[in-house]
Amino acid sequence: AAVGGVQLLIAVQNVAVDNIGTALKTFRKGGAEVYNVKSMSKLDPHAPAPFDFFDNMDDASRKRWRMMKSQLDEMKKRNDRKYKTAADDYEKELTRAKAEYEKLKQVDIVLATVEMILCKLFVKKSNFYQQTLMRVSRIIIDEASLLTEAALFCLIRRFPQAQFVFIGDDKQLPPFMYDPRILGHELAGRSALSVVMKNGNIPVISLEEVYRAPPSLVEPYNRLSY
Repeated sequence: AAVGGVQLLIAVQNVAVDNIGTALKTFRKGGAEVYNVKSMSKLDPHAPAPFDFFDNMDDASRKRWRMMKSQLDEMKKRNDRKYKTAADDYEKELTRAKAEYEKLKQVDIVLATVEMILCKLFVKKSNFYQQTLMRVSRIIIDEASLLTEAALFCLIRRFPQAQFVFIGDDKQLPPFMYDPRILGHELAGRSALSVVMKNGNIPVISLEEVYRAPPSLVEPYNRLSY
């Protein structure tokens, strides 16, 4: 990754991003620097996500943040009148520490959600995000069947020189149910992976063995979601 620029590993859902991070921890070799970019609301020193701000710090620093967070949680339980002020101070301190960390961070692999990349990182004025994202040479999208065609177009516009790798199942239901008779619905709801597959001129590697949950287990969830 260090030779070929920054590798961007993204997914629509935070769970999928963290699963990628967990997998990376099992086989990462060499000195590649990995950073899982999280919003402030997703950062928790008691439950760090793989390669996020808290996970990448040393044990002593993480212990200090856990003590601060525990004190804050206790104040909330007691309905302490000073909780709001303490929570604001904690968030300001976390924002400052995270910004200082990112200012010095040189990364080879970035983990993030699609929303984080498109809606948040590019509007920030931080040199870390601007310099890092300008060096992206490859984008790997996990669970690509959940990515909308519209979001794919935005990614291509943001990273016109990057190589794209799509991982997913084009037989899954689309991200959103759409009415093809309504202008714009299909673009907003159609799966980016199905669009890529229909193009027909890209190399495809098919999995020989796939493990799926029993239909009886996922059917209620699918009925509820769609």
